[in-house]
Amino acid sequence: MTTSRLLTALSTHADETLSWVTYAVRDTVAGVDYVTITVLEDDGTLSTIGSTDPVALRADAAQYSLRQGPAIAALQDAQLAVSSDVRDDDRWPDYGA
Repeated sequence: MTTSRLLTALSTHADETLSWVTYAVRDTVAGVDYVTITVLEDDGTLSTIGSTDPVALRADAAQYSLRQGPAIAALQDAQLAVSSDVRDDDRWPDYGA
């Protein structure tokens, strides 16, 4: 398959592709229970565009409201934000509470 055909297929089936990506990450990365994909829209709005579970959606909603947490940090720093337990992570005290 050519790159252009692959990109067309991915854009045509974006919801399915994002769903596949979230589940693939959850199923292959050790220790991961929930996965979301968060994007920062042009107007500054945060949106979850892919998720494996309603629990993860609620976690994203809390992060968006508090403006802190691993998704927010990843967007701000343009790198992966990892925490073994957000309840004990002093980078996001309100989110972990």
